[in-house]
Amino acid sequence: MIRSNKIRQYARGKACLVQIPHGLAHDPATSVMAHVGGISAGKGTGIKASDLHVVIACANCHDIMDGRASSDFERDFIELCAWRGHGITLYLLQVAGLVEAT
Repeated sequence: MIRSNKIRQYARGKACLVQIPHGLAHDPATSVMAHVGGISAGKGTGIKASDLHVVIACANCHDIMDGRASSDFERDFIELCAWRGHGITLYLLQVAGLVEAT
């Protein structure tokens, strides 16, 4: 399991990459690294996925992803938004030198 404070802190002040169109602000001041995926990403009840299974998410999108807030969208669409942002997040982490492609 990968754990990295540098990866988690990278999201601070960054634009939300989940962008669930829920009509609320995607405030960069609330951005965190949200863990994506379910069992396939090693995530489950009380278990966080690896810090390589993350996406930069504003507080609103993070709450919807984790089920703390409701949404009019299907769960599959919400996960699609998260996984799309995950790919961009990994690219940005690579450019920032926080992950290395070999």
